[in-house]
Amino acid sequence: MRKEYEWSVQLRTLRRQCGFDFAGLACAIRGRRTLLTWREASGNRNRNYLKIVLEPGKGIAGGVFQRRKAMVVQNALLQYSESERVHTPILLAEDIQSFAAFPLWKDGEVDAVLMLGMRVNDSVTRERYEQLQQILSEGIFGRRVIPESYEAALEEVWRQEYRELPIYELVDVPLRAALREERSRIAQDLHDSVIQDLLGVQMQLRTLKYTDAMEEIREGLQEAGDRGDSWAEGCLSKAFSFYGSQLSDHGGLSG
Repeated sequence: MRKEYEWSVQLRTLRRQCGFDFAGLACAIRGRRTLLTWREASGNRNRNYLKIVLEPGKGIAGGVFQRRKAMVVQNALLQYSESERVHTPILLAEDIQSFAAFPLWKDGEVDAVLMLGMRVNDSVTRERYEQLQQILSEGIFGRRVIPESYEAALEEVWRQEYRELPIYELVDVPLRAALREERSRIAQDLHDSVIQDLLGVQMQLRTLKYTDAMEEIREGLQEAGDRGDSWAEGCLSKAFSFYGSQLSDHGGLSG
């Protein structure tokens, strides 16, 4: 949480210092496949940027990440066709008309992308770009920016066929996090209730072998049976809370 707060402060300071309408930080998530998500923003009109998930080479952040080059666009409406703008969601979400985007380097590789945008055309001037370069040369977010000329950044605009991510891939990252949280909750719930009840019944039954009085043994077995019934009901109740009406539909809670 502290890291995200520091990033937010740095973004806000940089945006205000250089006079931009919007500033955003996209970070790479490396796993079975690499994806990029917008982690922090300043000057944003909404929080839709948090829902954007990109592959390397897709969208603004994905393109800068893959090509490892800074990029300046002065007029997004002229630069991108209508079909291409559909696949640059950060421009649509924040109504960005001109912007500069930079790859951020750490440990010899690009692991994040910084974007600063304006909601009017032709706003990323040479002076503003060079001011940015000077500030970023000192490093930001614990990463560094490799200096590139204004002309090179203007030329760094690419054309490609965009492949839209299937919807299950768009929700893959938050879905996996939710699944991990739910599994942890279920495991803790089982440990705190079901397993403790089982251990209690087990210990009670083991003590009976040291008892000679039949009446005491019968009472112990009856109590263990009652606790077993209570445990079984508790298991069914928890199963129903986990899976809802699906169990009823399949007779899982029938008498």
